Amino acid sequence: MAIVSWPATDGATDAWVDFGPTQSLEWTSPATLSDGVWTAVLVGLKADSTGWLSPVEQVDGGDSVSASMQQVQVGPLPSDLPVLSVSTAKDDHWDQGFLLTALVDNPAAAIMVDPDGDIVWWSKQDGLGQIGRTRLSLDGKSVWMMGVNAHNEGSNRLVRVGLDGSLQEEIDVGDGHHDFIEHDDGRLAWLTHDERAVDGGDALGDSLTIRQTDGSTDTLWSIWDWRDYDPNEGLGTSTGPGGGDVNLWTHCNSLTYQDGDYLIGSLGLSAIMDIDATTGQPQWTFGSSTSDFVDNSGSTDLLSRQHQFQLLDNTLLVFENGTRERGASRAVEFSFDPTDPQVEEVWTYNPNPDVYALSLGNPIRMDNGHTLVNFALGGQMDEVDTDGQVLWRLSSPLGATFGYAELIASLYPD
Repeated sequence: MAIVSWPATDGATDAWVDFGPTQSLEWTSPATLSDGVWTAVLVGLKADSTGWLSPVEQVDGGDSVSASMQQVQVGPLPSDLPVLSVSTAKDDHWDQGFLLTALVDNPAAAIMVDPDGDIVWWSKQDGLGQIGRTRLSLDGKSVWMMGVNAHNEGSNRLVRVGLDGSLQEEIDVGDGHHDFIEHDDGRLAWLTHDERAVDGGDALGDSLTIRQTDGSTDTLWSIWDWRDYDPNEGLGTSTGPGGGDVNLWTHCNSLTYQDGDYLIGSLGLSAIMDIDATTGQPQWTFGSSTSDFVDNSGSTDLLSRQHQFQLLDNTLLVFENGTRERGASRAVEFSFDPTDPQVEEVWTYNPNPDVYALSLGNPIRMDNGHTLVNFALGGQMDEVDTDGQVLWRLSSPLGATFGYAELIASLYPD
């Protein structure tokens, strides 16, 4: 990353910087004006490298005027960031844009990775603890990130950092955890731990918190209102924040907003739930004893400890962590019609050798039909075609693990 600033010309109404790793200047970054100075953030140049740039201004709505081409030196990566590696790169792998993800810890950081596997942007946020989810802001000018707070270890925060590295916003999300959504009207939504005393003990369920544009918050949905507590469900007993034992009942871990509904993934139930975003009313449940769907054998046990997922036109694509005993995670795709209770597996990807991700992980169906499978805590991401052939593989060194990931076509749309 590099930051370029220059004094604005009198009458200048717009400005940008053409830049790139070569003198062809293949990228463009918009500039912002403050106190008579234009500033542009250049993301995409590799660390510890030399790039080329040319500032451009438009004066009084007339023709644009370019400054002479000049070189820019990008500094090195911080010494505590890992060096990632691409071990497979076929001709038709993704080659434009960036991969936004997190380093979960050691250090906890949001990172952008280019198709060569090089980290080209980063923001370290040690105060968040482990980082599981990062999202590019809807205006494309900053990155949101939130701590995992898996077992309700303490007050959590949602942080927004500008592409220039500056802290833009910091929101106390209390018992919020794992995942969040930014809405185009300025509202935010996040998963929240909802611990209650039940059956002579304590159980950790989940709710969905909505933050309004005025900063107020309310609960749209809580699992306690829609599902009877079953002590035989969940991830077992752990020590709660108060020091006593608590049953990790639903352990929701993933959140998506689509077509006016929230889709919530529950690890403890091995289920995905559809919630009306206006009323909080459940629409359907995929997996678990209350599933609205069954496989060919009539079973409702459709998932095994899954994390993030993607609802497509007529299929449901899921990252399934699997059990410790199985020792292998995978991406699995089901035929899916919310009006048809019958589902079946239509595609799956298991890497060779097996990779086991204890936590996190997500699949991304790409525009070209390929699938990016993020093995998260397994430290590996694979882009595969429909036949499961690996086209691109990103690996992290021992001790460095990934959070959820998203592909960004361009930071600088036309």
